Amino acid sequence: SLLNTFVELGGISHNFDLVCHSVHYTSCPIAGFNKSYIEKLLYLDGINDHIIFTNICGKE
Repeated sequence: SLLNTFVELGGISHNFDLVCHSVHYTSCPIAGFNKSYIEKLLYLDGINDHIIFTNICGKE
């Protein structure tokens, strides 16, 4: 279900942050973005495939 997806997403994001920190990188979760622009950029149809969250990492 959609609720389970969001719960799992939180866990995945947290683990991503921990892994980034362990290899001396910084991460930044991003929940605010132009959904239609990103879906078009990634060739997602917005009906069956969605983007709901992003998380980036890099050296500070």
